[in-house]
Amino acid sequence: MRNDITPDDLKKMKLVNIEAVDAESLVDIRDVKINPDLSKEERIAQFLNQIGKR
Repeated sequence: MRNDITPDDLKKMKLVNIEAVDAESLVDIRDVKINPDLSKEERIAQFLNQIGKR
C-alpha cells in the first residue's frame, strides 16, 4: 500500500481554513487504531482509510 498524496493534494490542504472546518465532520483520533506490526506505508494507508481520506 502506498500513500499517494500528490503535490496538488498538499496545495489544497494548505488552502483549507481550519477554523472553518466543521468539527463534527472529523473523525475522533481516539477511535483510530493502527497496527504497529505493519510497514510504515501500510500504517499510513491504514490511518488514511480510517479517517476517510482514501
